[in-house]
Amino acid sequence: MKTNSVLLAVAFALVAMSSPVRADDPPEEIKKVMTELEKDAKAIEAKIRKEMQARMEKAVKQMQDVEAAYLKAGKKDEAAAAGGVIKSLQQEIFVLTAGIKVLENPGILTAYRGKNDEVFYFRVTGSTDGEVWGTGLYTDDSPLAAAAVHAGVVKKGETAIVKVTILAGESSYTGSTANEVTTSEFGQWEGSYKVEVVKAEKK
Repeated sequence: MKTNSVLLAVAFALVAMSSPVRADDPPEEIKKVMTELEKDAKAIEAKIRKEMQARMEKAVKQMQDVEAAYLKAGKKDEAAAAGGVIKSLQQEIFVLTAGIKVLENPGILTAYRGKNDEVFYFRVTGSTDGEVWGTGLYTDDSPLAAAAVHAGVVKKGETAIVKVTILAGESSYTGSTANEVTTSEFGQWEGSYKVEVVKAEKK
């Protein structure tokens, strides 16, 4: 369920308005109009973001009530499914309010090697496929979707936003089995990453 594709489309479309096409050296009168346009576009975008956040938070509360009703009725599977949707929507709220850029899953992280301590957010569908090296810290050529499942950040088949921190290479990596994913040990490697859950912080 891609909640952001519907709920965020209008707000993110407004971003383009904040950077209108510019002439190389427009007259002062044109600059003034363009400045006013940018100011108004930012104000409109902020208003829509706030309104969407409120609506999304209302939806979360409604879903939580449904989840509680399922639990009370002993419908564990339905409650678990509702909980997954709630988690996804809470992540979307966090991303919206924090202004975080979410990237699509790059597969492996070797393209980010050297960006040590930098944090990136990726939308990932959990998988148990692919060879992974490490535990907690993974070699940057380990598939993110499988490493995220191994780390318990996302379930197999579940789509979620994950937080990834790029780290320097390690002298060795330890293998282990967790959440249906078995990782391998490895020696020295040039780049690493860790993957964590994105948590919606309450204000």
